[in-house]
Amino acid sequence: MNLALRLLAGLAIATSVVLFAPSGAEAQGPMWLLGEWGACSAPCGGGTRTRSYQCIDTDRGTVLPDSSCAGSRPPDQMEACNTAPCTYSWSAGSYGACSATCGGGTQTRPITCTRDWDGAVVSDSNCDGGTRPAATRACNTDPCPYSWQVTGWSACSAACGDGTQTRMVTCLDETSGMTVADTFCPAGERPAAMQACNDGACTYSWETGAFGACSEACGDGTQSRTVTCTADLDGMTVADALCDSGSRPAAMQACNEGACTYSWATDEFGDCSEPCGGGTQSRAVSCTADLDGMTVDDSLCESGSRPAESQDCNVDPCPMPDAGVDDDAGVPAEDAGVSSDAGTSSDAGTSPADMGTPDAATADVDGGSETDGSDDGCSCATEPKNGASSALFVLLALGFVWRRR
Repeated sequence: MNLALRLLAGLAIATSVVLFAPSGAEAQGPMWLLGEWGACSAPCGGGTRTRSYQCIDTDRGTVLPDSSCAGSRPPDQMEACNTAPCTYSWSAGSYGACSATCGGGTQTRPITCTRDWDGAVVSDSNCDGGTRPAATRACNTDPCPYSWQVTGWSACSAACGDGTQTRMVTCLDETSGMTVADTFCPAGERPAAMQACNDGACTYSWETGAFGACSEACGDGTQSRTVTCTADLDGMTVADALCDSGSRPAAMQACNEGACTYSWATDEFGDCSEPCGGGTQSRAVSCTADLDGMTVDDSLCESGSRPAESQDCNVDPCPMPDAGVDDDAGVPAEDAGVSSDAGTSSDAGTSPADMGTPDAATADVDGGSETDGSDDGCSCATEPKNGASSALFVLLALGFVWRRR
């Protein structure tokens, strides 16, 4: 296959060089022969082309290396070509879709400048602008069976100061009464869907609330109130920056500027600590505000005028016990078993030891004592019939001594 290709190539070269070989020349072996002209450097407007010498084996018609031919290779030949001026033409594409289905629309197409010899797109400046084809044309000029329909205007977006209001705009198919795409209605006749309203400047004023309670009941307090900026048109609260800052009313003022006064307050005295012989009774003392009676720290009242918290009471001496009552024995004298006829005076100084002498009066113990008559004429008390112990006699003796005191 390669050999066949080489033979074909050699044949082509031999044919080309034969065209330039001297007429009548016989094969002389390797020789410098001219080849064919190359491509022109420009398609139009004047270009150049060249042809070169090659070392050819004239016997075989094959191209040989340059070293096979005698001498140096002759210089290439050059000549002008495609000297005719270049020409350009406008090329128009196909029209696109119409911008409206009816009522007059437009459609466009691309327009380009092309080179005549190969159709390549070039700058529009190469073509004659006076002959440029139209890029647009009218289409669908028949009247449309559609019309624009509008609703009423909405409320203004602002009560004053350049507001806007809107409405619905739709395209209606008059034949069916259905709403269709806006492209069916004439675009140039579409009603406005928005308009300005209440474009007069808004005015604003300061509004104040009532002052609140004073922070102090007395002694330089403060009270505050709300201050807001409102729109004159509807009374709505707005940003303070819209009102005149220089005329803003005060939000706070002084109140209860007089100094606070305080007094001592006392409760009733309580019960006395003793029923007699000197006791004490106490009461609560507190410092209170004159304005509202609230209890405050004692340091706010004058210490020199503080009322006493306690006082003496029941200072009278306690009464002496009743003479007929033995505080120690708890037995009345008349019940002690000593007869008033005992013959012994309370002031006689009789001691308990004397009570056992033969001269002692007979004791009547529980009304049941017995008298033992002796030979010496002394009446002595005998043991009580009821068996009372001798301790009872000790108690009776102690009661007798107390009565003498």
